[in-house]
Amino acid sequence: MRLFSFDPTMAPEGKTSAIVMIESRNLAWWSALRDGDPARYKEEMRKVGELVVEALEAELGGIKPAVEVVGVATPGTAIPATGRAATKGSCPPARP
Repeated sequence: MRLFSFDPTMAPEGKTSAIVMIESRNLAWWSALRDGDPARYKEEMRKVGELVVEALEAELGGIKPAVEVVGVATPGTAIPATGRAATKGSCPPARP
């Protein structure tokens, strides 16, 4: 988990934001779901967000009541947003 409580541009005063990165190797599944069934894709992202909040609550306690917004990005999100499969750092362009 990466916290941004030091950066006032990341959240309103009195709030903070965090990023939790979880490795996923299911690029093809997420991409196919995004393209083939957008409603289910959104539902699966919602479920992942809930699972992450629940895991943080179990590990750290007191987090769940403080969570106001959850955004989930999947491997299927990265390629349309960036044109590459990288989620951090650089990734060479996809080959045709």
